[in-house]
Amino acid sequence: MKGLLSDAFPASAWRWGDGYLLEPGRRRLTRHDEPVDVEDRAFDLIVLLLQHHERALDRQEVIAEIWNKRPVSDATLRQLVYKARRAVGDDGSHQAVISTLYGRSLQWIAPVEMVLEAGPATDGVPAAPSTLLAPQPAGVPAVVPPVAESTPVTRWSWRRWSVVAVSACVIVGAAIWLGARVLRQPGATASTHMPRLAIEPFANATGEHDLDWVRNGLPGLMGSLLGEAGGLDVVDSKQVAHAWQFEPTQGRNHEQQLRFATGADVLVSGRLTRLADKVYELTLHVQPARGDSVDVRVDGERPGVLAADAVSRVRRRLGVAVRSVIKSKLPSDPFLAEAFARGIDLSTHGKYTDAQSYFALCAKGAPDYLPARLLLGDAQVMANDMQAGEKTLKDTLAMA
Repeated sequence: MKGLLSDAFPASAWRWGDGYLLEPGRRRLTRHDEPVDVEDRAFDLIVLLLQHHERALDRQEVIAEIWNKRPVSDATLRQLVYKARRAVGDDGSHQAVISTLYGRSLQWIAPVEMVLEAGPATDGVPAAPSTLLAPQPAGVPAVVPPVAESTPVTRWSWRRWSVVAVSACVIVGAAIWLGARVLRQPGATASTHMPRLAIEPFANATGEHDLDWVRNGLPGLMGSLLGEAGGLDVVDSKQVAHAWQFEPTQGRNHEQQLRFATGADVLVSGRLTRLADKVYELTLHVQPARGDSVDVRVDGERPGVLAADAVSRVRRRLGVAVRSVIKSKLPSDPFLAEAFARGIDLSTHGKYTDAQSYFALCAKGAPDYLPARLLLGDAQVMANDMQAGEKTLKDTLAMA
């Protein structure tokens, strides 16, 4: 693979941890001299992170090296990271070797000994191999939130790789389809830059613990609707949720840290309160990078509908010219809107098996709402239900 075994990194072997030894030239990973089973792409990812241990690599850099810039779904990347972690003794919650930073970058953080090629002999005495100790970078948390990994996966079969390929095609096809829909709207024009928007996890100030799903569910619902309507580049809600778990660094507050981690121009925070028995108010604080912040308030009986109703108001506050063309009944149906939000919340916590049932309800009740079908297929794949995931994604691709 291009770039991984360059002359700039002439290591014959790398040592770390509890007896691990990686030999790039032999494509061999051992622990206490016993071979460790690792698939080729996971091996390449380990080498890539070792070679660049001095810094974090973002998603696009990893994809460019491992897949030669071919379209890759988040699910595929998460599975590869899981396999690499498993091979080096890490897992999603215990990240002592491969760390996830800000929900979007990866870095090798374990102290490692790089064994260089031995130099020429001097006066008949062989030169000793040179070594380099890589210290753990400053500021990296001891326990870092995972990249939403789920059920352990064994060696992939041809069917799993076919599902990944279909998933990538669906995502690319859906993006093209959605972009074409936006540009077909009256008054819509192509823009060199769409505002990038991130929605923070909402505060559940109702005192009702059975509404804790609104923390990640309502931002996910709003983000999906805002992205579907066009004119905004909406950061994935799971990425925001993971980035939000980090303690701010370098003197930043949480909002500044989130802008740094996601590249968002606009931040939206939210708080759900109870006005009366089963009557709620959702207060949103919209914070553009430039200009004044504004508040949006909506009240009613169903939190899911409140989030859907707030979408058009947020767009007006931001002056987004492209109007919503969402004709699906999902935003206005209290049951479907809440089911979608609950599915988002479950998938944010890696509970893909449980999330499937909610996304399936949405796909059945609102068959024209493409995001519900995409998320259903993704949840099925992540829960290792490959046959169902393949069918869902193929059907979605046909619709798009």
